[in-house]
Amino acid sequence: MRGKRTLTLFGTIIAAASANAWGATQDPTELLARARQALGLDSHAKGIVTLVSTGEFTKVGDSRAPSPKTGEMAPADSIGKIRLTFRLPDAFRQDYAYTVLGKLPGPIFITCRDGDTIWLDNRLPQPMPTGTSISVDPPPEPDAGRRRSILFLHARYLLALILYTTPSFPIAFTYAGSTGTSDSRGVALDGRGPQGFEARLVLDQKTFRPLMLSYAESGITRELRLDGYENSSGILFPHQVTLMQGGNVKEVLRLKKFELNSQVPSQDFHK
Repeated sequence: MRGKRTLTLFGTIIAAASANAWGATQDPTELLARARQALGLDSHAKGIVTLVSTGEFTKVGDSRAPSPKTGEMAPADSIGKIRLTFRLPDAFRQDYAYTVLGKLPGPIFITCRDGDTIWLDNRLPQPMPTGTSISVDPPPEPDAGRRRSILFLHARYLLALILYTTPSFPIAFTYAGSTGTSDSRGVALDGRGPQGFEARLVLDQKTFRPLMLSYAESGITRELRLDGYENSSGILFPHQVTLMQGGNVKEVLRLKKFELNSQVPSQDFHK
């Protein structure tokens, strides 16, 4: 019986592609190289410095609002705009700008990492819409558990969007077999990293594109479903990211724009 092959990534994008057919290899090095080639990442091996993605989010049942039928408070979706900013290798910022009352800009919740510095912030839109009054409480200082979850969040985004891991957070992959049905099959790679990081990356058998990244958080299994691939600056990016939990949709990100190597001020990663 053939043993598992292991690959540790150290922040470089491997340009070599396997000449073998999909089913002929269980080597994670070759499988990841094929996936990067399919996405167009092999030609950007050393050229990605910053990546900025903007779009919209829907968090299903995340808030409460009066039911149009009964007037009673009931679960409602939260909506708004999202911005993901990456400066490789170790800087990351996530901005959730909520929309309130259907159309007005609401509070902005920021999660940021810059190397070993990790911070949270809650802000109000500027300028505030005329005639509106919104307040937000300052977030607590992130404890060890929250810092760890932000570090993991950063690592998952980099894997899902550009199949990248950082030198400070290397992830080792092993072949984990085939998944899916005869009509839609994939290959699974299990990744393990520092501080107990674990995730399963599933690549499509036909296109080599990442289909899903699954992981456990607080004892709950979650899946990031990746879809809607479109070309931006020569790279295929997933323009829809769906967070699933227990078979139900929890959140949908519709990433409308990806910008490579745009100017990102260092102050963006400072509180």
